[in-house]
Amino acid sequence: MSKKILSLGLSQSNFLLQLYKEISKLEDGYSFSVDNLKDLSNGKNALDKSFFKNHHDFSGSKLSFSDYLKSLIKIVWLGIFWKFLFFQIRSSRSKSKLIKFLKLQIRTKAIIDTYILPYEYDIYHFHFCIDKNFWFLHYLPKKANVVCSFWGSDLYRRDNCRNNYFVLEGLKRSNFITIQTREMADFLEKKLNYRFGDKLKLAQFAIEKNIYFLINKFQTNLKELDSFKFFHNIPKDNKIVTIGYNANKAFKHIEILKIISEIPKNELQKITFILPLTYSRNSQYLEKLNSFVNELKSMHVIMFNDFLKDEDIAKLRLITDVQIQLPISDALSGTITEVLYANNMVIAGSWLPYEIYEKHGIELIKITNRKDLIKLLPNLLNTLDFFQEDNLVIKNKISDYFFPNYTSKAWIKIYNSLS
Repeated sequence: MSKKILSLGLSQSNFLLQLYKEISKLEDGYSFSVDNLKDLSNGKNALDKSFFKNHHDFSGSKLSFSDYLKSLIKIVWLGIFWKFLFFQIRSSRSKSKLIKFLKLQIRTKAIIDTYILPYEYDIYHFHFCIDKNFWFLHYLPKKANVVCSFWGSDLYRRDNCRNNYFVLEGLKRSNFITIQTREMADFLEKKLNYRFGDKLKLAQFAIEKNIYFLINKFQTNLKELDSFKFFHNIPKDNKIVTIGYNANKAFKHIEILKIISEIPKNELQKITFILPLTYSRNSQYLEKLNSFVNELKSMHVIMFNDFLKDEDIAKLRLITDVQIQLPISDALSGTITEVLYANNMVIAGSWLPYEIYEKHGIELIKITNRKDLIKLLPNLLNTLDFFQEDNLVIKNKISDYFFPNYTSKAWIKIYNSLS
């Protein structure tokens, strides 16, 4: 089945390439184009731009006075424009903000008519559902096929009246809304106080399989793993505890380290704590975190600041005995899946939407309070062998339910149902 799909909204290379490439392997005839692609490879891998049929930069489009004038004439006849205008007037008394808003609406409509619609895309796929990513959505023709996909932080960490209003209007307009887990779907409907019914679909994002192949490759290669530890100044015989997977303050690194520092010193001496801080970096927060870590005398903490190659990520998953995952919020996590695949343990907050693992018989250790780490962590590290299951069983479950040969089918079904 032939489909021309345009990706709009947030266009991060790691998400889009994994998802669209894996879908293409199972379905012939799809072509994918992208707007404002953001390369997150950071030297780790060369970004394969050749995969996409077209690379657009709609926000930077040049428009003539005639384009703006035609857009103004068209937009005043649209009910959605007046609905948004009255909302803007009610929510902001600033004249400058109102003028800026009007200019944005006119420019958005002009870009759609002048640059987007002439390509005649079959499906418009909006990623990362926040207000500023939905402007094109609102002014697409009513007959246009629209899919909106939540990633995680767009759902959990963006919550204000203005954002929720424009997001809800966009979701009402869409054909389908994808979300990764049932808990996330329930949270969405409660947050927006709206029932989306059958248009809400569960669809997991494609994972990067290369990491899993490398985990298999290095799992029994103790020499390589010891060399990785030596390079990063990790004592060979220490237990390894990794906290979070990026530098976002939502992962509560400082709070967790403060709590863990209350563990008896004789236990802490046996542990190395690793903080992966390779992306979502905020200089102010990192400075505060650095200062705090430097004052910790009883704990061995290593911070990873440079992007890791896939081989190093696989090795980190393998040497990690316990992954601590206690952010304020999170979506379905590739990091967690990789750690579990490596047959290591995960301590996760009970408030996180990870029930999908338990649904498929994969065990996590859940806690309701971060202070539970004081007793739990030493006990867990001393009894790891008791908790760990047959690694082949875990690997099979993950490959059966989390690998793209399974997850891509949901996306294909959604696309093919749109004529």
